[in-house]
Amino acid sequence: MLAIIMGIIVTIFIIAIYKNSDSSYKISWSIIILFAVTTISLYFFISNIRFIRDVISVGLFPIYDKFVILLVSMSIAILVDGIFAGIIQKIYENNEINKFEKKYKTENYEYYRDILQTKSPAILSYCYNKKIKVEDEVVAILLNLHKNGVIKLSENKITILGDLSSLSEHEKYIFKKDLNNKDFKKTFKSLLIEDLEKERYVYKKNESEFNIVAIMEVFMVWMIIYMLVSIPIFMKLSNFGILVFLAYFLTFAGVPIYKAIQNKINPVFRNKKALELSGKLKGLKRYIVDYSIIESNGVENINLYDEYIIYAVIFNIKGKLNKECKKIYRNMLNKKLEFCIFYSWLEINLHNWLFATILI
Repeated sequence: MLAIIMGIIVTIFIIAIYKNSDSSYKISWSIIILFAVTTISLYFFISNIRFIRDVISVGLFPIYDKFVILLVSMSIAILVDGIFAGIIQKIYENNEINKFEKKYKTENYEYYRDILQTKSPAILSYCYNKKIKVEDEVVAILLNLHKNGVIKLSENKITILGDLSSLSEHEKYIFKKDLNNKDFKKTFKSLLIEDLEKERYVYKKNESEFNIVAIMEVFMVWMIIYMLVSIPIFMKLSNFGILVFLAYFLTFAGVPIYKAIQNKINPVFRNKKALELSGKLKGLKRYIVDYSIIESNGVENINLYDEYIIYAVIFNIKGKLNKECKKIYRNMLNKKLEFCIFYSWLEINLHNWLFATILI
């Protein structure tokens, strides 16, 4: 009983530390309340199972039997609430970001026709709606490089015509790694965020300021320590002593769940520069959809429609182009689209001249 009381005191103390942010403090309490409600519900459900009820009624120390049932209920609640805690964490994070971004007053454009110059379509895409759809970003980058003469896209080959050193890091990464690499998407997203920070479109806050599920780690640590210390007592005095081992392993199983939730915390805020760009992009999308025939054209018409084709990929506008872009990405995944380096006419002739001179 003393261990339970101490656990509650420690938990309340840590929640008090969280009070540096009123919103995170309140949400942390909602996590605790959710856990308590789930635990109590599970406890009454398990306790009312006929077999469990009968064993408790004939036991010499029913209080210890009930304690074991409580521990099992808490360990199951940790796993069950992991799903809901992840949802609450993401909702809280998004709400805080949206509240911050709404502070900036930016112009809304019904239509916007000018081409927006930037280093990468992926940067435009993130400023537009904060989503990173790697498939669309990669294809948009390739089309943009094709338009600018850096590469040449053909049916089964990507020919590198120019220097890639001036590209952003996330753009270079496309040519360095196999798209089938399990870490490709994660690394691409990370490099894109870094490039957005360098270009001063976004900035990141400390993850700990938005971490409202860390409080559950306190419960898990306390439960693991408590069960390790009390296993001999429960094995001796409770008819359900063996279930303490089950509760112990279930609690351990909850650790990676909550670690995964915390690893996904990514408080990236668009600044005024990015939000102004987003307003223009929304107006540009309306212009492309309402006044162009982009949906009926494909990759072969990229020179005709220039950047509008690339923007159509960013905005995920349905049509022939959308289907062809997905095909390009699939071909890269299936290694049907090969990379090769093209040497300029001067380089080839210089190479031939040197070779001929050596032979002479």
